[in-house]
Amino acid sequence: MPDGTVVGSYSNEYRAYTEAKWVLDKLPVTVNRRRKSTPQISRRDYIMSVIDKRGQESANELAAMVTKLWKLNK
Repeated sequence: MPDGTVVGSYSNEYRAYTEAKWVLDKLPVTVNRRRKSTPQISRRDYIMSVIDKRGQESANELAAMVTKLWKLNK
């Protein structure tokens, strides 16, 4: 983990960390909607889809972890 904590690779903490890292690294902040050849999803759209699938609490945790990782990499 970024803070030095050792966790198992099958733990929920590690799953949350890797999901947040993926969102931060792979998804753009904004999306060019005119570009039809490669449909993309923005970070905000992904977090909104998490609300629909897993609930508001999970989305808040994901957003907090993304923000934490962003501040660490700054």
